[in-house]
Amino acid sequence: MDLPFRSAAVVGGSARFVKAQGEGSLVQDGTAAPAIARNTRAVRLGDSVVEVVATDASAVYWRSVAEGRWEPATLRFMARAMQPGSVFVDVGAWVGPLSLLAARMGARIIALEPDPAAFAELKTNLDANGVVGEALNAALHTGPEGITLYAPGGAGRSVSTSFGAGDGIAAASMSVDDLSVRIRGARPHADAPVIIKIDIEGHEFVLGDNLAALWREHAAALHLSLHPRAIWEAARPRMGDLRARRAAFDATMRLLAPFRAGAIRLSNAPFAPVTPMVLFQAFRTPRPKNFTVEIGRPR
Repeated sequence: MDLPFRSAAVVGGSARFVKAQGEGSLVQDGTAAPAIARNTRAVRLGDSVVEVVATDASAVYWRSVAEGRWEPATLRFMARAMQPGSVFVDVGAWVGPLSLLAARMGARIIALEPDPAAFAELKTNLDANGVVGEALNAALHTGPEGITLYAPGGAGRSVSTSFGAGDGIAAASMSVDDLSVRIRGARPHADAPVIIKIDIEGHEFVLGDNLAALWREHAAALHLSLHPRAIWEAARPRMGDLRARRAAFDATMRLLAPFRAGAIRLSNAPFAPVTPMVLFQAFRTPRPKNFTVEIGRPR
């Protein structure tokens, strides 16, 4: 299905990745992908080895991966949830670490990344590893009208967000309905497992119930990063600290409420169910904590 933003110069369209016959390169929209610099390095990611480009924005990150210091709880989730023939949906893919890992585990990939600098690196990494799937330079949003993206650390960093002020960059967006169409098209059969990872720096609160609808439709296992600190920081100047803290807590509870049909657990303590009291601990610190939950398939 063609999307209205595919030809927009600001975002660079989408790329469908398949092995080009007889080579390790990719084809993009039916034509051979342009040659890219192969200044890649091999990095161990979980139990896999992947080839990656280490730019100024990502070099420190890839070093932490190589040293085994990056998000062990996330890697454990991937090991539990992934199986050959799965569809892995990477919303907020950044430069693609989890897309690369999922591909090594036999999954087909759909990756969304709105930051143009990060997306360029994502495409290069997918190309270097012969990943089968689709990458889209777009944010997941309530509609296709686009969003404004702010990158306080500079373009290509892992904290680009729709929360901000001042000058931002225009980014294309994809609706949840359009993403659902692509997931259905990627599943090799109706029973193929779907695993969705969402890490979008606070924009999850904008999407709200749309996320639960996506989860239910595809009976997905979900890895959801929550950023209540973004709500608190945005509300504190006009509401004060305590009211802003309560607003962030309430927004988090509303977002998680539709997922009650699945087991909701903290990613770093996957055997501990999430309760209001457990969540409250994240809001008692001087700055509310961001955290990640794992949500099982709907029962």
